[in-house]
Amino acid sequence: MKQHGMILAVLLCALLLLGAGCNSGDVTPTPTVKPSTTVKPTASPVVDPTIAISPTMGPETTDGVDNTIEGFKEGETVEVSSLPEKVTNAVKEKYPEATIKSAVYATYMDKQMYHLMLEGAGDNTTEVYAQADGTLLPFNAQSTPEGTTAGTENG
Repeated sequence: MKQHGMILAVLLCALLLLGAGCNSGDVTPTPTVKPSTTVKPTASPVVDPTIAISPTMGPETTDGVDNTIEGFKEGETVEVSSLPEKVTNAVKEKYPEATIKSAVYATYMDKQMYHLMLEGAGDNTTEVYAQADGTLLPFNAQSTPEGTTAGTENG
């Protein structure tokens, strides 16, 4: 019986060694998927045909007041006598001693305005911008918040 057990043990060891010999430790590599470096758009931009775009459209207003100037042409001279009454009254109120020497259509702070050259305004003010509603802005009013009536320019 001992012999049979011994033979069985040897056969078992031989089978284990044979099985271990078949497995050399090399593992079959698993294919890897690399992400694509090109991005394909999933949608194309769509133009809304219901929105009319016109080159003569004035700037949109956010304060509910339409300050579009009729006949506005950037850089074109405006006769002082044809300025809106609101503009001339605003200048008279702010600068009582001033005379408007010239006016030009100008876009300033994304709005249509009149660029006015003044004489005799005092405080070294020689130029102002005026909206059609009479709101005046100093010539260098880059930091003036929208919707406010700015003071005079210095320098």
